[in-house]
Amino acid sequence: EVAFDAAFGVLLRERFARVSPDRELLGAFLETGRTVDRLRDVLLNCARAGRDARVRRRLEHESVHAVVEGLRAKLGTPEKRNVVEAALNERRWVPDWLATIGRALDRTRPPSGDPTADAPRLVAMIDTIREPIDYLLKRLGKLPPDVALALRAASATITLDEAVAAQLLPPLVSRIADDKDERGLFDYDDMLQLVWRALCGPRRDVLAARLRERTPHVMIDEFQDTDPIQWNIFRTVWMHPAAGLTIVGDPKQAIYSFRGADVQTYIAAREEMLRAGATRVSLTINRRSTAQLVEAVNQILVGNALGPLLDKSIQYDEPVSASGDIVCDDVRPPVTVFQLHSPIRPPIDQVRSALAGLIGDAIEGLRRDAPVWLARGVPQPFSLGQVMVLARTNRDSTEIAASLRTRGLACALVEPERLFETREASELAAVLAAVAAPRDRGARLRALRTRFFDVPWSDLQAVVDAPDHHPLMARIFDWAQLAAKRAYESLFRKLVDDSHYTERALVLGGGERALTNTWHLIELLLAEVSRSRCDLHELVVQLRRWMADRAAHGDDRDVQRVETDGDAIRVLTMHKAKGLEAAYVFVYGGTSAGPKSGVHRLVGRDAARGVTLVLGTPDDDTQRLLDDDLIAENQRLAYVALTRARVKLYLPLYQTENALQKNAAYQPIQRCLAPLVTGRHSSATPGGRHSSAIPGGHSSAIPGGRAAVPGKQLFAPMSLEVGLPERAPAPPDALASFVAPAAPVVPVLAELPVTQRGLTMVSYTRLAHDIDIAVVPQASPTGESVEIDPAEFDVDDAQPGPHVASLEADAQIVVGPGELPPGASSGLLLHDVLEVADLATAKSAASSETWSFIPEVHTALVEAACARGVSPRFLPHAAKLAHGMLTSPLVLVDGTTLPSMVEATAVAREVEFSFPIPTITNRGHGRRGLVRGYIDALIAYDDELWVLDYKSDALAGPDLPAAALHRVRQHYEIQARLYAIAADRLRGSRKLGGMLFAFLRYGIVVPMRAGEERLEAWLDWLARIAERADVAPRVEVA
Repeated sequence: EVAFDAAFGVLLRERFARVSPDRELLGAFLETGRTVDRLRDVLLNCARAGRDARVRRRLEHESVHAVVEGLRAKLGTPEKRNVVEAALNERRWVPDWLATIGRALDRTRPPSGDPTADAPRLVAMIDTIREPIDYLLKRLGKLPPDVALALRAASATITLDEAVAAQLLPPLVSRIADDKDERGLFDYDDMLQLVWRALCGPRRDVLAARLRERTPHVMIDEFQDTDPIQWNIFRTVWMHPAAGLTIVGDPKQAIYSFRGADVQTYIAAREEMLRAGATRVSLTINRRSTAQLVEAVNQILVGNALGPLLDKSIQYDEPVSASGDIVCDDVRPPVTVFQLHSPIRPPIDQVRSALAGLIGDAIEGLRRDAPVWLARGVPQPFSLGQVMVLARTNRDSTEIAASLRTRGLACALVEPERLFETREASELAAVLAAVAAPRDRGARLRALRTRFFDVPWSDLQAVVDAPDHHPLMARIFDWAQLAAKRAYESLFRKLVDDSHYTERALVLGGGERALTNTWHLIELLLAEVSRSRCDLHELVVQLRRWMADRAAHGDDRDVQRVETDGDAIRVLTMHKAKGLEAAYVFVYGGTSAGPKSGVHRLVGRDAARGVTLVLGTPDDDTQRLLDDDLIAENQRLAYVALTRARVKLYLPLYQTENALQKNAAYQPIQRCLAPLVTGRHSSATPGGRHSSAIPGGHSSAIPGGRAAVPGKQLFAPMSLEVGLPERAPAPPDALASFVAPAAPVVPVLAELPVTQRGLTMVSYTRLAHDIDIAVVPQASPTGESVEIDPAEFDVDDAQPGPHVASLEADAQIVVGPGELPPGASSGLLLHDVLEVADLATAKSAASSETWSFIPEVHTALVEAACARGVSPRFLPHAAKLAHGMLTSPLVLVDGTTLPSMVEATAVAREVEFSFPIPTITNRGHGRRGLVRGYIDALIAYDDELWVLDYKSDALAGPDLPAAALHRVRQHYEIQARLYAIAADRLRGSRKLGGMLFAFLRYGIVVPMRAGEERLEAWLDWLARIAERADVAPRVEVA
């Protein structure tokens, strides 16, 4: 997908939007209201079908023109449409259908004389009238022959999606291959192609001999899920007298055609090996199930002589017998059939709800009275983990899990709805978007309504416009600081921990499933970061792209994980059930044909087995081929579902009208089960609908002509009438005599000792706003008060509190029209640029303007502005400030001057530090905490080390140096203390000079020198914070 996106972006700019006929097709596609993202999805779905897949048809310009002219000739005027309307003699819908076709023809612009340019627009027009054309063709017998011919030609015309894919897919696939070759990359399919290409080359005999020598004997399991290339490789190397080749496969379980598996490859390989003298070994002993259950399933599979379950090219022609490893002495039949019938035609949702209720009742019955069974002589006690519910689609599995959970039955969804379609994915995307752009009010609104914050609607307006030091806003800005430093592991941990997401998810809904999904998403995002090193904006875009991509992901990253390892019912789709087993298996849903896709794979029936892509509505012949493939796939899925149980199997029997759609996934089981339970054959065809009566349930025949044990009952019907009127409500006095029991005694939990509470995260903002933590009654060496002002540690350009009278003029600050506006976004932009700017390049540039035009500097400025949401028109001023910071001498407010950064002896930027919080020695308990943070820059001048911190604050007043000094004392006192302590531990043999706060807008640098006496006082201050009784002693300040 990464390679696809890179190639798609390049070709979209360089070819699709510029070169004919790609340009015309793209224009017609976008004129229909579809987007570039929609185009990407169409092409990506086609590309996933494999490099050898080909679109069924290409756009033939003359043919399209002829079709439109034919329609215009027969239906182009009201008079001609009236003739057709009179012939059909229907007044309900026909006039509207004909009018729709007429309006589309009238809107079509006259041809420009260039068939290449006109054809895409004409195809787009035909797409808009396909529905009325198809409706008219259903009345083919009443239509005039010439009109019918014109309509059939239009219906058979290529769709716009198909025309676009046929034209744009080949260069896209070619570009992907070129990009991978250029970078030396390859994927799994490439590895197969490379091996096969080598085996077809001039040294094929040598290579095959080397492979046989290294691995003389090969056994391939699950061979029914291979493809022709894999078989060609194995055949070339190991079908040789000097080697041994064994394949193990069951074509009845070939259910992964959507991943490229080709069951016909297995059949051809089996026949070829048998012709070459291979020995065929049939595995006809079932070691999974009881003898009674094996007999019952055999009845379903082949007991119906008129229509066995597998009636296509793959059949169940060797019924299995039980090994006796699994024994159950229960006299009840091994298969329970839920018969759902109704005298009316109930909604399908009502039928599904009734089936879910029956499944819940049966599971609760098992909990009360489970049969006794033994596996290889060992008794197996009942647990919910022995129960498995199989569904066809994610919707089915979600429905049945929700129904079971309402009854208090724990469920573990192995594969419910897609991970990227969950509430957790959308909430995580919303929160990360707000962290990436904390000044974006709309992003904050969406984030505050997630379970990470859960701000009530009534409070949302006040909270979203709250000042930066509001606890929730401060949390977002704290997370934004981590995102700016790309400390993603810490960011994601804090997202969950600081927000109390775990507790809130358990209370507000989602439970363990929400937590599992959230951590799964975080793991995927961390993997993406490790691969691409993207910033948070790009990460949010990638997550939303995953969410918008409706196609299946080959690496299963979109499959949700099991949320619990405890005793719970397993709910999963039939595809995921392959290879699994359970004592008690229920089948739910299957009333539809399964997930729909805009791109269909049609495997050729010839020896080449080529893959054809069908987009849009196929013609009748193609639809029949697709239906045949779908019916065969459903039959094999049914076989998998029927053979998972060990002791008991529970199956529905839909006996309501139109309960099953055409080609429904459950149709094969329904077709074979109905005559066994009802005593007469179903009237349904393999792809049709079913209706039958309701009687008893004895079986009297056994597969293969073997006689059953007389009187043995294999199927136990449970009948339920669906659609009955609801029960009358209970009378008002129904609970008059009910006496509620006393509430249970809730023991008071003892508070954990302070030493066992773990780390407590104390941010700079919390130190600034929690006076009880930050205030320590001691005097500083300079006599200054150490009381922490509530605004002390806000981000750059903090809004002053009402008690900071000297900063009231800040509200009146006005910057120039081209200057960076005050705010955290401007400060973060400057930090980003100063972090990566090359010092030598800055030193050699004559001016900031020259420096900003250097490609790497310009790229850094543009990317930082995009990431921080700063308008590009402020970039010249940003470049001026950054270049001045790097190249201008540092003029301190105390009158001294230090050399510029580019003249320094050594410079280290974005220095992460972590050190233990000191303890007060006379208490002697040895409890330690951590201080963690990031230093903008460490600058060494010979043997003197300084800590440099960039500030983009806007200052006010006639005396800017005095205002800067006051700002430092009021806002950055704690930062100076912590950074100075950290730098003292990093200085080595150098002498620590202290802190330098560089106000970039004015070239003002405020020093805060750190002598030994002051450092000792600050260490004692920090130790006292950790000793406070209301803070766990292990404090991590970050």
